[in-house]
Amino acid sequence: QSRQSISISTLDLIRKDAWKLLEWRVYQHPWKREPLERKDLLDSLVSRIQELSALSDCCANHRDGLWKSLQPVRDLSTWLWRTEKDRQRSYNLLEGQVLELLSKLKKSYNQKTGKGEFAPELERKTVIQTRQKLLRELESFKKSADADLAALLQSELQEVVQHYETLKKQSGKLDFNDLLIRTRDLIRNNFHIRLHFQQFFTHIFVDEFQDTDPLQAEILLLLSANEPQEKNWKKIRPVPGKLFLVGDPKQSIYRFRRADVVLYHQIKEILRQADVELVQLKKNFRSVLPLQQAINAAFEPEMKENQTIGQPGYVCLERHRPGPPTQPSIIALPAPAPFSKWGNVTKKDIGNCLPETVAAFATWLIKESGWQVGHEQHPDQLSPISPGHICILFKKFVDWRQDITKNYTRELEMRGIPHVLVGSKSFHEREEVQTIRTALTAIERPDDELAVYGTLRGSLFWIRDSLLLRFREKHGSLHPLEHSAKNLDTELKPVSEVLTILARLHRRRNRHPIVETLSRLLAMTRPHAGFALLPAGHQILANIQRLADLARTFEAGEGGSFRGFIEHLERLSDSVTASESQVLEEGIDGVHLMTVHKAKGLEFPIVILADMQTKLSRTSPDIYVDSGSSLAAFKLMDCEPWDLLEHQEEDAKREQAEGVRVAYVAATRARDLLVVPTLGIGPNKSSWLSPLDKAVYPAKPDWNQGKP
Repeated sequence: QSRQSISISTLDLIRKDAWKLLEWRVYQHPWKREPLERKDLLDSLVSRIQELSALSDCCANHRDGLWKSLQPVRDLSTWLWRTEKDRQRSYNLLEGQVLELLSKLKKSYNQKTGKGEFAPELERKTVIQTRQKLLRELESFKKSADADLAALLQSELQEVVQHYETLKKQSGKLDFNDLLIRTRDLIRNNFHIRLHFQQFFTHIFVDEFQDTDPLQAEILLLLSANEPQEKNWKKIRPVPGKLFLVGDPKQSIYRFRRADVVLYHQIKEILRQADVELVQLKKNFRSVLPLQQAINAAFEPEMKENQTIGQPGYVCLERHRPGPPTQPSIIALPAPAPFSKWGNVTKKDIGNCLPETVAAFATWLIKESGWQVGHEQHPDQLSPISPGHICILFKKFVDWRQDITKNYTRELEMRGIPHVLVGSKSFHEREEVQTIRTALTAIERPDDELAVYGTLRGSLFWIRDSLLLRFREKHGSLHPLEHSAKNLDTELKPVSEVLTILARLHRRRNRHPIVETLSRLLAMTRPHAGFALLPAGHQILANIQRLADLARTFEAGEGGSFRGFIEHLERLSDSVTASESQVLEEGIDGVHLMTVHKAKGLEFPIVILADMQTKLSRTSPDIYVDSGSSLAAFKLMDCEPWDLLEHQEEDAKREQAEGVRVAYVAATRARDLLVVPTLGIGPNKSSWLSPLDKAVYPAKPDWNQGKP
C-alpha cells in the first residue's frame, strides 16, 4: 500500500516492530510458515456468513436479543451482495471485513440470546450453534492468517535491517549490539587475535552473570578457553583458576534484554562438565534476620527447580545480623478501599486508594514513628528515618498508557515529602515542564498562535484572558514578529513586552546554544522565585534544571537545531517508553520511586512495594526465544507467529516464573523494613506481590489434627 493509505498509528507500529527486529537481529532464524489456503478459507467463511444471515432474516421480532447480535452478519452479507454482483471478489478487502466481523461478534457475544422460538420452524438453538460455529472458524482463520502475516513481515522487514546496516556503515557508526557482535566475530574467527587476548587476560571476574546475554557469554568463554584452537564456545574448557563468575539465577529478570535464565543454566552445566567448581553463596549481608525469614518462607515454596522453564531451585538466605527488638521488619499495609460500589474488588479501586495510603504511611514513618534504621556501612549505627531511607518500588510505571506514579508523587507533594522519581514519563507531563516546552515552541514557531497564547497565559507570565482578548482585537493577532510597541495603551504593554521577548529569542535561537536560549527565557521571566515558594518547589526547580541537562545532552549528541530539540521533546512527551529522565539529583534526600528493574543491585533501609493491582505475569507471552537455533519470535503488527503460538503454554510458565523472581528481587532490596500492600481480606492471587502471600498471610490452623 502507498504511504498515504496507511494511518500514522500503523506507521508508528511498523516502525516500532522494525526496531524490535533490529534489537534481535542476532536471532535471524526464519519464522515458521504453515500452508494457508487463504482464498478457499475465505470462500468457506462467506458461505457460513450467508447461511447465518439467511437464518437471521427468518426472525420477525426485531427486538429479539439474538437477532440484534447478528446485525454485523447481516450487514456483511449485504455488503458482499452489493460489491460482488458487478465485479470479481477482492480477497484482500474481504479479509479485512471478515476480521472486523469477528471483532464485532465477540463484543456482542454475551448479549442475551432470548427464549422461545426464534422463528417459525426454526429453533433458537440452531441459530446459536450456527453462530458459535462461525465464531470458531473466524478465530481459526484469524490465527492462521496472523501467523502467516507475521512470518511474511519478518522476511519483508529484513530490508529495513539491511538499510540500517548500510546507514551505519556509511556514517561510520556502531550501536551497542554491533560492539558485541563484532567483538565476538573478531575473537571467534581470527585465531591470532583470539590467542592474543586469551594470553592478555589472565583472570576474568564477572558479577551479575545471570544478566549476560548469549553474545557476552560467548565472548567470556572464548577468552577463558584452555584450547586456543577451539572456536565453539559450547565445547570450551576454561583455564583452571582463570574464570570466576558470580550469579544469582533467582534474580534473573532481564529476559527482554536477551538475558535468559535458561541460557544461564545451560552455561552452568557446560562449565560443570568442564570441571568448574560450583559454590553456593548463602549468607545475606543486607537484610535483618526477621526479613530473611519472611523472604525464605515466601519464596522457598514458590521457586522449585525446573530446567524446562529455567526456574532455579531456592537457596535459603542465612543470618548475618539480627533485627531491631522494638520495631517490626515486615508490615502488611491494607488497601483501605479496594471495593467498587457493587462490593467486588477491582483493579481500578485498588489503584485509586493505594497512592494515598502509601504516601500517608511514608509520612508517618518519617514524622511520627520514631523508628530508626541502620547505616549502610555501619548497620549497628542507628539514625532516625529520613525521606532518603525510603524507596517505593513498582513493577512498572506505565499501565495502558497511563503513568502509575503520577498519583503517588502528587500525594507525597501534598504532604511535603521530597521524592526522587527515577525513569518516569511523569517528568514530561508536569506543569512546569509543559509550560517551558510550550514557550520554547512559541520561540521556534511564532506563527503557532496556540503556543504563543499558551505561553502568555501560562505560569511564566500569567497574563489574564481579558487583556489578551483586548490586544488581539486591537492589533489583529498575537504574532511576536508582527506587532509594534508604538501607540500602545499602558495596560497592553505587558503583552507587548512578552511578544518582544519571544521575537528576540526567535531571531537569535540558531546562533547560540539551546541551553543559552532556555536560560535567557528563564532570566527574562524570573520564575524561580515563584516556583520555589510552591509546594515541592525544590522538585519544580530540579525539573527545570533537568530540561537544561536534556538540552545540553541533545546538542552534544546530535548537534541538532533548536527546532530539532523541540521535536525531540515532543517525541519524548508522546512516547510511552520515554522514561529515562531522573527528576531529582541523587544527592537530594527524597523518597525514591523506582521500578524493580531500575532498583536491581541497589538497597534501601525501607522498601514499600506499590502498584498491587499489576499482574504477576502476562496472560499471553509476547516473545519466544531459542538461543540454540538463533530464533526469537514475537508479535509483529500485533500478529503472533506460529513459533510463538506453539510454545505459548511453555512461555506462559516462563513468564510466571520470572514474575516470581521479580517479586523476589523487590523484596530483597530492603535492609530493615519491607512494607507489603494487601487487600486486608485475604490473598490477591493475580497480583505481582502474590508470591509474598505465604509470609503475609499465615497458614490456617488445622483444627482436626490439632496442629497450629
